[in-house]
Amino acid sequence: MHSSVKGRAQIFFLSEKGSETPTQICGFFFDETKTRNLGLAGRLLEDEPFRNHENCCLEPRAKYRVTLHDYVTKEYYDIPVVKRAIDDDAGSLETDCAVADDSGTTETTMSFETDRFVVDQIAWEHCRKYLGKLYNELVSKIEDVDKENVNAALTEKYDLVVCYGQMYISLGKAR
Repeated sequence: MHSSVKGRAQIFFLSEKGSETPTQICGFFFDETKTRNLGLAGRLLEDEPFRNHENCCLEPRAKYRVTLHDYVTKEYYDIPVVKRAIDDDAGSLETDCAVADDSGTTETTMSFETDRFVVDQIAWEHCRKYLGKLYNELVSKIEDVDKENVNAALTEKYDLVVCYGQMYISLGKAR
């Protein structure tokens, strides 16, 4: 049985400088009634080609494995493949229907459309405020960081885009 919810999300797209696409995504979802809050985390599927001959007419897409965590019920929902256009800073996300579960009963799906995004110093301040553990982990990887210029040092090593927008989720069976 599926439970469908829609609401607002804040999603962080993180990559090392010079990378073609973010390797990590994470964020938060709040439904319209503010009764359901979900965390979101995903990793780039490295073995999935961005550009291949079969899809030469299509916009290149990165693919991620995403997990949703319901903070109230403590349940986890897995989405095997979520797609994102590579050349799109305002990163929209959608479940890859080509790998959806044929039974239609257990598959969790999602779509996200950005209506606003921030980068650089503002993005890092949001990361520090909302994802403190990740922020501190990234800061610890930078040698000789000046306390006054932490965000500037992070910007030199990483690209971070924080996107805000509308998200639709159809929750399938929890793991």
